[in-house]
Amino acid sequence: MKRYISLVSLGFLFLSFTVLNLSANESGVYDAWQVRAFTKDKNKVFYITSLPEAQTGNFKKRAQTYISITTRPDQKSFNVFSLKAGYPYKEGSFVKISIFSKDKKKLKEFELFTQDDMAWAVDDKMDKELIQAMKKGESLIAEGISQKGTLSTDTYLLKGFTAALQELESLPKKS
Repeated sequence: MKRYISLVSLGFLFLSFTVLNLSANESGVYDAWQVRAFTKDKNKVFYITSLPEAQTGNFKKRAQTYISITTRPDQKSFNVFSLKAGYPYKEGSFVKISIFSKDKKKLKEFELFTQDDMAWAVDDKMDKELIQAMKKGESLIAEGISQKGTLSTDTYLLKGFTAALQELESLPKKS
């Protein structure tokens, strides 16, 4: 439950950056991935994030969507995967994440739990497996269902992910 509350707080924090047009300190850019850091209540937060290359679905209005990997060293929370949908998910639904190779072969598939407009891995083990698959993959496809029953499919490029992740993992040691 503690992890869930922390992740929900992170989602609201990202939303506040968007709504208030604030930006975190940018550390590095690696192709489709950005490394960022900020401090909240004297606690450092480091994350990498990427926007989708393509979005499909039958939706009229949709807020910004992105995926991120977040580290909060002061809370002993490392490399937590999250996805912001840009719409509220259907209650009780799951998000399907598929990782594909360069030759479009599916390497791995994951089911993430949802709450409001966010999706997360069910535990630390899944976070680790998902991140390992992302390091080996070329693209990530996220499929989710909105509370209105609409399917969305977002495609993210993984080029630059490993380099961004390496920087993310080095930042707590530097601070």
